[in-house]
Amino acid sequence: QGMSPLHVACEANAMLPVLKILAKADPSMLVQPDVDGFTPVRRLWDTYARTMHGHASLVAARAHGTPKNENKGYARGMEDHVSSRYAARWTEQIPEGHFRRFWQKMQYLTLEAYRRSEDDEEIQNDNSQKLAHAILSVDGCPHSFLSVSLLFNPRFAHAFEAERYPLHLLLSKPPSDKDDLYLLKVLLKLNPYAASVPDGDGRMPLSLAVESGWDWESISAIVSANPEELGLRDIKTGLCPFMLAASSSSSCNALENAYCLLLAKPELVEREE
Repeated sequence: QGMSPLHVACEANAMLPVLKILAKADPSMLVQPDVDGFTPVRRLWDTYARTMHGHASLVAARAHGTPKNENKGYARGMEDHVSSRYAARWTEQIPEGHFRRFWQKMQYLTLEAYRRSEDDEEIQNDNSQKLAHAILSVDGCPHSFLSVSLLFNPRFAHAFEAERYPLHLLLSKPPSDKDDLYLLKVLLKLNPYAASVPDGDGRMPLSLAVESGWDWESISAIVSANPEELGLRDIKTGLCPFMLAASSSSSCNALENAYCLLLAKPELVEREE
């Protein structure tokens, strides 16, 4: 039916040892899309989220990060978590029972796929700080997984691997998940410093977002975190952000982004008297 044995095991809610046996037998299944275009980790997430207990658990997990009696959104909840103390193993924060078993399977599939793609034997299926990078790098991995992971361990937003924060990885590709704007705001809330740090290629987050075609609501959040970036020229193209937006022919947000970026710093084109 267009699914690998690993896809079938994920849909059937097989236990973690079964997934490990299948992944070891044929590692290529970790990134293989099924008939719907879903990789095993995406199939596992969607199957779990469709069940009553799975949906309720994910809703409860998000509520875990929202202050009671306040309607200030998910990102505000993150602020409270940053200041709290965490056990050495972040997985201890995840509730016991079926939710933790599901989470361990998600973590294993994501890190194993990332380890094989990066050929990095140091990546282990534990409390690796590379989980955020793995989620954003592995094709088909739902970004909602990272949104909820940040509830249990906000330190993932500060993970700096291969000269990149998770923010850089998120912005280096066009938004592909309905949770991406949500995730962007959470990452900026948890680690606003990342908005002012260039990646390993010397490119700033704002330039990455503009080139990738993110919309103005997303770009304005980056500008708010680091207004000085409006006047910086991209090391790759030599263009200011508004110029980079105007030169984009593939993004439907290009015109709005160019206009709004220039409006935010009009002195960039003011004539000298």
